[in-house]
Amino acid sequence: MDFVRLWLTGLLHPSTTMETLRTRPAPFWGFKAVLVRFVGTSLLVALPLALLERTPFQPSYLVFIKDDDYYLMLVFLFPVFGVFTWLLMSSCTHVGLRLFSRPTEFDRIANVIGISMLIPMPIVWVWDLTMIFTGAYALAPMAVSHTLFQTWETALGVIGLKRVMGLNTRTSVSVATGVNLIYVLLGALFSR
Repeated sequence: MDFVRLWLTGLLHPSTTMETLRTRPAPFWGFKAVLVRFVGTSLLVALPLALLERTPFQPSYLVFIKDDDYYLMLVFLFPVFGVFTWLLMSSCTHVGLRLFSRPTEFDRIANVIGISMLIPMPIVWVWDLTMIFTGAYALAPMAVSHTLFQTWETALGVIGLKRVMGLNTRTSVSVATGVNLIYVLLGALFSR
């Protein structure tokens, strides 16, 4: 199953995707997934917002970026942020599993985290573009919708940790929830 087919199969059959992911090159497919996700988000969300001269909902925590240039800078910074958070989430998962004497393999974890971050994105991109171009791109609807999308991503991580790493449900839920909270906290600081 090639990369795009694996990705799109994950929208309807995440268990099948995660089972197939066990045999794919690790962490290469996770890295590729993260790049597709964040380059796609740069081009499909940040770039239109920059071209429409939108400013962030709230002032940026990144003091070296002016609010007027924020989305233009995100076009270039999103992929860096994505790779950083993917590595951090994968590392935290690996260390957490080792601390609790659970089976762990960093490369396979990185694949699970990466593909879990990518699978929901076609829906997210369509939603974001619809909100942008209908003038409904505002803090409240985006916060609610992206909370739902993040919950979906967390559920995909649970499935992946169970299928690829052979973890039980309780451990998978705990780990996936914990690392996704890290992502949400960093995302809240970075993405406005």
